[in-house]
Amino acid sequence: MTWMEWYNSLEKPSWTPAPCTIGLIRQILYAISNQALIAAVRSLQERETAIGQWALGSTNLPFGPELQEQFPIVSRFVNDDGKAAASELSPDVVANVFQESCSAE
Repeated sequence: MTWMEWYNSLEKPSWTPAPCTIGLIRQILYAISNQALIAAVRSLQERETAIGQWALGSTNLPFGPELQEQFPIVSRFVNDDGKAAASELSPDVVANVFQESCSAE
């Protein structure tokens, strides 16, 4: 059972907030509990020379839920339209930044 199937199977009280409210709360909690990840994304942005920006991952990606569940996206490089773009950072640099931020925690 995927997490979404599990979540949808829960009996929710009548006062359950709207999805946009839950999304906002999730973003706030994510920022509070993932400072190392946020620091890594900032570090990647500081090193980047390509046009675009590093962003935290998303659950609203063009992958099926099964693939997203197996390979969660923690960060991505996007253009001004929010679409995937090519970073000029090597995969080794990206991996090292994440490794350094996780070991610093």
